[in-house]
Amino acid sequence: MMKNPETKRPGRTQLIACHLCGLDQTVAVLKEGERARCARCCATIRERKVNSIDRTLALALCGLALFVPANIYPIMSFEVVGRSNDNRLISGVIGLFQDDAHIVATMVFATSVLAPLLIFLCTIAVLVPIRMGRPQFSSAALRRLLDRLGRWAMLDIYLLAIAVAYAKLSNFGEVELQGGWGPLLGTIVVSILVSFSYDPGAVREAIDRGAITRTDAHPRKNFAVTVALLATAAILFIPAYTWTVLSIVEYGQVHHDTVYGSILELTSGGQYLLGALVFCASIFIPAFKVVALTLLVISVRMRSKIWRSERLMLYRIIEAIGRWAFVDLFVVSILIALGELGVFATVTPGPGLIFFAGVVISTMLAAIYFDPRLIWNAAEE
Repeated sequence: MMKNPETKRPGRTQLIACHLCGLDQTVAVLKEGERARCARCCATIRERKVNSIDRTLALALCGLALFVPANIYPIMSFEVVGRSNDNRLISGVIGLFQDDAHIVATMVFATSVLAPLLIFLCTIAVLVPIRMGRPQFSSAALRRLLDRLGRWAMLDIYLLAIAVAYAKLSNFGEVELQGGWGPLLGTIVVSILVSFSYDPGAVREAIDRGAITRTDAHPRKNFAVTVALLATAAILFIPAYTWTVLSIVEYGQVHHDTVYGSILELTSGGQYLLGALVFCASIFIPAFKVVALTLLVISVRMRSKIWRSERLMLYRIIEAIGRWAFVDLFVVSILIALGELGVFATVTPGPGLIFFAGVVISTMLAAIYFDPRLIWNAAEE
């Protein structure tokens, strides 16, 4: 049920600044299932989820229990003429480090292992004191960390990478899913449910007992950093998409893969849907983000007053889709882990991989550092 953010009820109220347009608004404490929208840009500024604390805590405990076997047991195996290799979540990270792709290895580890684990642990650490009736022991630092971790946990994108790697390796040998596949799938489902169930507003209400509180006071972001990151992404684009990102040696024959070549390989093998998904994630999304963010930056610099709601919607789209560009990095990590079969097959990262990783992380950070409140505020200065 929707409620106007200015709706008054007896009892405690909150002063909330909209994270998209910056408008300060007084919001009455909501009932479970209710939502308050910004009076200016209509963004959701507060939502009270049903039974959030108990449900999220139960899901986080379940996710942590599934995360352990998902990391212990192999997810996939690859066999060529009697020789086989297994892949675990950490295997690709180790393979990338061994091939001196340290930056890419760190990115893969942070997004596929560290961030999901921290989300489960931080959620439990934040909610257990509240559930036990001692909310004062719920760490503010962990709550802030939890608010920032969501975009960096990418096990759902890793799932698409598994499908792409499965299709590519099927051309060279026998690929099978292993015992870690089930726990991994369960971890992905539970992590998504945790993100939908967690209610930071309910956590703050359980801790703060004052009559009037101010929440969601978001710090200003550095506009120049966004411009620098966009320029970096634009410079890295050409080597990222023209240089080899992956080299596969099979029986002495070398196959060099670029990002675009990988898509052609999928479509030529009849995997049109998978090829379309990889094209969207690896080529369309990074290019779209650079173009769209550039337009937003120009509009802010020109103090444009037109289409402000549409520009905010464009920013929200950029935020929502940006993570999916990581899929190729995960594919490479899986192929490197599974493809090391001595004289029969070898998979190594190519020189273009670091440039592609640079495009991915630059565009994602550019979106994070762009302050959407400037769309409104710059026009009013």
